[in-house]
Amino acid sequence: MVVNAYKYGESDREIEVALHDRGDGVELSVANHGETIPPDRLQLLFEPLRRGGVTEDATLERSSLGLGLFIVSQIAEAHGGAMRAESSNGRTTFTMQLPKC
Repeated sequence: MVVNAYKYGESDREIEVALHDRGDGVELSVANHGETIPPDRLQLLFEPLRRGGVTEDATLERSSLGLGLFIVSQIAEAHGGAMRAESSNGRTTFTMQLPKC
C-alpha cells in the first residue's frame, strides 16, 4: 500500500500511515494526495490485473502487473479482515481492517 501511495501520489506531499486500535480489531491506513480516483474505479483496483496509473500522455502505465492491491485484499480476507478505499478532494486512503487474535 505504501509503494502505491508513493508511486501514484504527488511527489511533493507526505504519505500518511496510521495504525489504530479499534477494540476487537486494528486498522492500518495509508493515504496520499493526488488525483481523486472516481468511485466506480476504486473497487476495481482490488481485482487482479487492474492497474490504476495513467501516464502523462493518458495511456495506462505498464510497469506493474496490477496484483499488489489484489494480494493485499486477499491477505486481509484470509485473516478475517477487509480492505476499503476512499478518494475525494485529491486525497486517497486505503485501509486494511484486521480482527485481533
